[in-house]
Amino acid sequence: MISRHLTLLVIAGMLLALPCGCTQRVASNTPTPMPTLQPRNQTPQPGKGIVQGLLLMSGQPSEGQMMYLAKVIHSAEGFEVAALDAVLDPRIETDASGFFAFLDIVPGRYALGIMGPSGPLLVNREGKEIIVDVEAEQVSDLGEIRAAPFVP
Repeated sequence: MISRHLTLLVIAGMLLALPCGCTQRVASNTPTPMPTLQPRNQTPQPGKGIVQGLLLMSGQPSEGQMMYLAKVIHSAEGFEVAALDAVLDPRIETDASGFFAFLDIVPGRYALGIMGPSGPLLVNREGKEIIVDVEAEQVSDLGEIRAAPFVP
């Protein structure tokens, strides 16, 4: 059995650390505007997808939690690397019920991230990172995501 491992690279100062030990400058773009949370029954735009779910911490809805989609930039047997730019990548804040929906997502493979007390973290379910393959005109429903509360 091959275990899957995913590494999250946070882009800071627009430098991306690559697994080979190299660095690559990432083009600077205008930050993605914060989307407002939409109703739960959205229809994807042509050529785009939707990722949605419900975040619970200690069994309770987690309101106001910043969620991210980090693009998986490298996949090999049992190993994946996701790069997260906390300014440019898709992000959304959970509503009072813990619901979140990323709208108008370009098809591709993404890891679900969350803003922790010391920066972005990958979200795990049953010990594995949550990976979603976004497809055009499809809604990817992650269902309930039960997370442990952050320890200060």
